[in-house]
This record gives sequence, structure tokens and C-alpha cells, in this order.
Amino acid sequence: MLTIQGKIDKLNIDEGMGRNGKPYKRWIYEIQGKKYSTFDEGIGNNFKIGDFVEIGLKWDGKYQNMVSMKKVESEASNQEKQANSTDIEDLLRKIHSQLMTTNAELKTISHIMQHGNSTNTA
Repeated sequence: MLTIQGKIDKLNIDEGMGRNGKPYKRWIYEIQGKKYSTFDEGIGNNFKIGDFVEIGLKWDGKYQNMVSMKKVESEASNQEKQANSTDIEDLLRKIHSQLMTTNAELKTISHIMQHGNSTNTA
């Protein structure tokens, strides 16, 4: 199965009567300038313009049939998460550093309370 990823740039819905006299509804997605379509309501009703998706395609003679579509994260979104992760790691380092400083200060205060201030000789 061939898979393609990209952002849905355009979406058209085509409705009408088939040659067999039955009504149909077809979703036509444009991704990176190429059109992909499906009659599957499970796919059609769940995706909109701007979604970043992965489409599963299967060859059937001279046509590629869309057999699946799922939302995936774009590369930009992954980079943003990576940047946010780095920001969080930096914040955690700063908090840890402050806690260590506070812990050292508490030990000093505790020592002074137990033994008095050794610099205070009267």
C-alpha cells in the first residue's frame, strides 16, 4: 500500500445520481496539488481543510483507491513540540537549581538554629 502525507488544501463534495440510479456522495481532497477522492463516509465526514493527514492508497487497475486516511502531526508540529520540550527541560533545570539553593539555605539556617552563629562571638 502506498501512503502519502500532507495538508488538506482544498475539499470539494460532489453529490449526484449514479448510473445505477442510486445517489452518491464523493469527497475530493486536494493535497500538495493532487486530488484524492473517496465515497467512504467514514473518511469523508471526519477530515477538513487544514488537517495534516496520511492517506493509504491501493492500485486497482489504472486507478488508485483511497483505502484509509488518518490525521498525523506535521513536521512543523513535531518541531514545535520539540521546542516546547526543550523549554520545559530548561524550566525544570531552573526549578531544580532553585530547589537545591533553597535546600542549602535551609541546611544553613538549621545549623545556625542548632549550634548558634559561629561568627557571633561576644
